[in-house]
Amino acid sequence: MRGIDVSKRDAKVCVRIQGRGRKATSSTVTTWTSMASSILALREYLIAEQVTWVVVESTAAYWKPFYFLLDDALNVMLVNARHVRNVPGRKTDVSDAAWLAELGAHGLVRASFVPPEPIRVLRGSDPGPHHHRPRARTKEIRAAADAARRCRDQTVVGGMRDHRGFGAGDARSAHRWPTRPGRAGRSG
Repeated sequence: MRGIDVSKRDAKVCVRIQGRGRKATSSTVTTWTSMASSILALREYLIAEQVTWVVVESTAAYWKPFYFLLDDALNVMLVNARHVRNVPGRKTDVSDAAWLAELGAHGLVRASFVPPEPIRVLRGSDPGPHHHRPRARTKEIRAAADAARRCRDQTVVGGMRDHRGFGAGDARSAHRWPTRPGRAGRSG
C-alpha cells in the first residue's frame, strides 16, 4: 500500500513495505513534483515496485493529475482530506503520506467518488485525451453569442426589430453559460 499526499507543488509518496515474521514494517518517503513527466516517472516507479493499491489524499484540485495519470495503471483510491484530518498522529506532509499508507493498509479509509471517464468527458473535466473540450465549449458559447448579436443587429438595420424577437437578452444569456467546468461564466 502506498500513500500519496498531494500539495500544489509536489506530492509526498510513502512506500510501505509490510514486515514478515519478526521483521518490522518499513517505509520510505520520497517527493515527486506535480509535473506530468514526474507523475509518469512515479507511475513507472510504482509499477516496478509491484504496487497494487495507492491511496491519494484529495487536496483542492491538485489530486487530479496524479489520479488521472496513475489510475490507468494502478488501483487508485482517492480519499477526502476531511475524513482523515482528525485522526491523531499527523503533523507534516511527510507523516501525512505515511499515515495515509498505514490507514490504507488497514482498510481505515473510504474512497471518494470519482465519476467514470464517460461522465468526466461530458462534464469537460477529464484532462486525458479529451483535454481540449473546455476550450472548445468556450468557443462554441462565444460563437453562439456572436450569432445572436449579429441577428439582433440585422433586425435593427432592417427595421424588423420586434420586442418578441431577438433582444439584448439573447447574447447576454449565452455569456451566463458556464465557460469552465464548475465555474459560472460572466453575465454581459
